[in-house]
Amino acid sequence: MANNAIAFLEEVKGKDLTLTNILGTDDKTSERIEIPEWNGYVYIRVMSAKERSEIEDLCIKIQESKKETGKFRRELIRRTWVQADGTPMITDDAIATHMMNKNAMAIERIFEKSCEVNGFRQKDVDTLKKK
Repeated sequence: MANNAIAFLEEVKGKDLTLTNILGTDDKTSERIEIPEWNGYVYIRVMSAKERSEIEDLCIKIQESKKETGKFRRELIRRTWVQADGTPMITDDAIATHMMNKNAMAIERIFEKSCEVNGFRQKDVDTLKKK
């Protein structure tokens, strides 16, 4: 009986992952969010660990340059805003700059969701500012 309980608990917990399991998993999910200002929905995807590191490096460079250009916000949105099929919504800097001229509340919704699904919390931003 005890062995059955242990086997059941191990099955419920999940399996021990191997490198093959991890590399074979499609873990780039996206979330659909409503943008009432535009009367529709957009999708925000999870970044890879590499992309997140690049964003963190960008944030540090912005802080070092002593310029607040909105580049962090623009770049995070550019990397995470996708179409329903997962292809990027914004493909170059010109489009990203143009989108920043749209409704601020709509852009803020996209930015906040991008931060949320990619694990950027206020404490992360504060830590990056200190570097």
